Amino acid sequence: MSRGILGINDLMSNISSKKVKPKIIRLVDVASAAGLSRATVSKVLLGSGGDSVRVSKETCERVQEIARDMGYTPNRAARQLKGISSQTLGVILDAEITPVMTERLFALEEESSLRGYRLLIGRTHHQAAEITAFLNEFEGRGIEGLICLFDQTQGFDHNVRRAFAGRSNLLFHGRQLCSNACAVQVDTADAIRQLVNHLVERGHTRIGMGLEHMEDRLMTVRKSAFETTMHARREPVNPQWIWNAEKPTFDPPAELIDAAIDHLVVRQGVDAIIASDDMWAVRFIQRLKARGLKVPEDVAVTGYDNLTIGTVIDPPLTTIDQQHAIYARTALDLLTQSISETIQGDQTIRTIPPRLVVRQSS
Repeated sequence: MSRGILGINDLMSNISSKKVKPKIIRLVDVASAAGLSRATVSKVLLGSGGDSVRVSKETCERVQEIARDMGYTPNRAARQLKGISSQTLGVILDAEITPVMTERLFALEEESSLRGYRLLIGRTHHQAAEITAFLNEFEGRGIEGLICLFDQTQGFDHNVRRAFAGRSNLLFHGRQLCSNACAVQVDTADAIRQLVNHLVERGHTRIGMGLEHMEDRLMTVRKSAFETTMHARREPVNPQWIWNAEKPTFDPPAELIDAAIDHLVVRQGVDAIIASDDMWAVRFIQRLKARGLKVPEDVAVTGYDNLTIGTVIDPPLTTIDQQHAIYARTALDLLTQSISETIQGDQTIRTIPPRLVVRQSS
């Protein structure tokens, strides 16, 4: 290198070495700013001191405001060494994350933050060894509980049970994969009942389904709920009205959607399609319109997940809202309860009611 470049590098190195590191705000700094004892501030911000330290509501609010303004963050490692709650939860997320799971994670993060918890997140896809590695790392960081946001793909149960054997304070999405764990699920069957009832009440008599892939347990649940609800309403049900893509595809290409339309609309004559999710529903609307069909006049379309994309497609999409905020509150209630006490029986599983969102596509 030339001496000029070396000189610039040396200069930048010197400048970098002289940068002032941001000051870490300590508990004693907050106490000094508030004009209070360290014990009083510790009681407010860390919950220490037991009943021996009493603080008025006004003082609590003032200390919390000062701490926020100063940017104070509790030293969670130090809290753990002192036997104080780390206020940290772990999340293991499927690496093939979908938009709906992202929104569910955001809701969990927001609810955790409101309760003073932080989340540590690991991502993997059906790899027991990676799950075990994340679990060991999380435990080394003193997490109090673990949330597992996996998909419902069949054949993965054994890996999950093996990875979580002997662990405690677990909460699974969808199903209780370990006997000592809790679970929060959305009532998928009720969501399909709501969609079918809505379409029948709108005058549709030949309702079809466009499912992504039947290896997903939730697709099996939807198919069963669809058939049961149609029979209960004395509506015709034809196995040919249920189309299966036979492979997981988040954003289906035009040729795949056209194949579904050829089967369901052209050959079977369905007048409504319940799509597996909002992205599939949007693609159905786009391809139906491109082929000269009107939505919903010729074919109604419904989605599932209530993603933002459903509000910008023309016509806006009728769909199912899985109520992530309620899900997050329920999950945190259940997990924190399991941390502090033993939960048994029906109390270990909570079910979230889905909400039908009616728009112009149906």
